[in-house]
Amino acid sequence: PTRLRKGRVRIPDVSVYLLNRFPSGRATGKAICDIPPDWAIEIVSRSNTPREMQIKRQHFFAAGTRRVWIVDPRKRIIEDWTSAKTCLLYTSD
Repeated sequence: PTRLRKGRVRIPDVSVYLLNRFPSGRATGKAICDIPPDWAIEIVSRSNTPREMQIKRQHFFAAGTRRVWIVDPRKRIIEDWTSAKTCLLYTSD
C-alpha cells in the first residue's frame, strides 16, 4: 500500500520505487509507504470499470507517480501512461 495523500491509500497490483527517492536511500519497513511509486501497474479485472481505472490513474499522477500501466489481460493490451494525458498503447500484435 502507498499513501498518495492524507486520507488516500492505494494498493496497485505492482509498485516500483526507486531507492534514491527514500530519504535514507533505503526502503522503510512501514506497512504503508509514504512515497508514491515511480511506476504503478494496475491489472484490470472483470469488476473494474473504465472510470475507476481513470480515477486511479489520476490519483497516482497527482501524487507524483511517473508512469502508470493499465494492463487488460482479456483484451491483451497495455496502456502505458507517462503523464495524466499521454499514453502509448501496446497490443499483443
